[in-house]
Amino acid sequence: MLGSHLDIGVTGRRVAIVLLLVMIPGYTFIRAEDQAAAPSGTHWKAIPEIRAKLALPDGWRFRKVRSTPRVLVYEVVPKGPGIPARSRSRYELRVEKRVPAGIVVFKARNYVEAIRAQAVEADAVEEQTQGVMALFVSVAHLEPDASGAPQLTVAAAAIANSRTGTLYTMRFDIPASEFEAVESLANQLFRHIKVDDEV
Repeated sequence: MLGSHLDIGVTGRRVAIVLLLVMIPGYTFIRAEDQAAAPSGTHWKAIPEIRAKLALPDGWRFRKVRSTPRVLVYEVVPKGPGIPARSRSRYELRVEKRVPAGIVVFKARNYVEAIRAQAVEADAVEEQTQGVMALFVSVAHLEPDASGAPQLTVAAAAIANSRTGTLYTMRFDIPASEFEAVESLANQLFRHIKVDDEV
């Protein structure tokens, strides 16, 4: 099950590594090396324009879906053995720049809370702050709706940089019918992102 434990590390080069770990309660601060190997079955996918890296599962499709001076949106679609050819699972990373410093943390928490508000069942929002970075995470279960959308497990996280006003939001939607096929690698992608706290 996608989990809701949060660890943060900041290296001497001011790069934060955010790890959303599985099924372990509480928070732990760690020192993390920027050159750490990618988790098994993944590779580090660099996103130079935002100085970030994702642990992208091998064979999964990554693409930029939106680019404006203030908003960038990226999508990952699962691909591979056991995964439907037209997978409905989706990971989205949205980066909004220059959010006013006074509201960026509020917007981060509100993003996760809004997803929880739609759920029939959801974990509590866990939060952690280190330096200028505030992080929020939860996992929610949404029932099918009248349009025929499937039951979903939704992992949601948000990172707010209170110095630069950058807001990162991450959402992974997994239909119940695909959960078993994508969960393991979905966890690796959702749990591991490196972001630069100067961005």
